Amino acid sequence: MNTKPIYANEIHKVVVEDYLTLLTTFVEDLATESQNSLYLETVDTIVDYHNNYDGEVESWMMILPLHLSVMTSGLFIGLETDDNRAAIRGYKLILDNHLHALAEKLSDIINNPNE
Repeated sequence: MNTKPIYANEIHKVVVEDYLTLLTTFVEDLATESQNSLYLETVDTIVDYHNNYDGEVESWMMILPLHLSVMTSGLFIGLETDDNRAAIRGYKLILDNHLHALAEKLSDIINNPNE
């Protein structure tokens, strides 16, 4: 990943970077080097969209987690085989749990921007 996201504040940075690290680590574990490289290129495209989004702050803050989770889920579907099905489903479960926690944290940031 070459493009660095813009963040609203330090809490936003920490929770999103944690999620990004989790996603990229899981993809690195499951994908080939070529697939991982294409994945990271797409992450850069999403980050660029996020950085240049000119709409409501609530939507802007959710771009990264929502777009990245959908993209990663799609990749996992494409990578799933009989041999790795259990691992991928375990990764999906962990990512879903982290996404829900991240959405709650971002909602808190949106609703309480001065805390």
